[in-house]
Amino acid sequence: MGLDTLELILEIEAAFGIRIADEDAQSIRTVGELYGYVLEQLPDGPGGCLSGAAFYRLRRGMCEALELPRGAVRPGTELEAALPRADRRRLWPRLSEALGLRLPNLTLPHWGVALLCFGPPLAVGLAALNLSLSRPGRLAEVWPQLVSWGACLAAVGFGWSRRFAVHFPTGVETAGELARALLSRNHAQFVADATRWHHRDVWDVLVGLVSQTLVVDPERVVPEADLIRDLDG
Repeated sequence: MGLDTLELILEIEAAFGIRIADEDAQSIRTVGELYGYVLEQLPDGPGGCLSGAAFYRLRRGMCEALELPRGAVRPGTELEAALPRADRRRLWPRLSEALGLRLPNLTLPHWGVALLCFGPPLAVGLAALNLSLSRPGRLAEVWPQLVSWGACLAAVGFGWSRRFAVHFPTGVETAGELARALLSRNHAQFVADATRWHHRDVWDVLVGLVSQTLVVDPERVVPEADLIRDLDG
């Protein structure tokens, strides 16, 4: 067994929260045998690496919603390229639906945040200043209307500005960082899901670990593929 295959065993143990005995590792020859072994060893209670589960779920969702090949989504994949800004507001909810999870909200650019924070108060202040200079006695009388107008202006501005909310949240620039944000936002669901690994999820995670650890095309990771002869470079 090569060093890459040994590293693969360690990655699988960490991802699924299981222990693969040395004698069992030596006897596993194909990807299909490894898959069957992992299914047998999965614990009944919560287990596995939640951050790993979050990433593999994100990758599956991105491949489905954005029609990307599996190998195109890695932890370091830049989201700016995978989710073009011009189409991001349409794709973001589609990705959330494919994941079945709550994504963090897209944000406004800095200028948009500043405009929302300071625009309405500034408009009210300028209107009040103009009124105090032209008709000083009316300011106290119309002040409640000015405040109400400012609140309406802020509400309209907030609704209108949502079309410009196309920036990723602070600290979320790669697929790996988005997976961590997903885990934080949906932690209870990931903990619950960790008690019931689905066969498809196990296979998807296993294919990802094999292809990344052994540096092979995911299309080559099929049940009959020999881990050493066919995949371990």
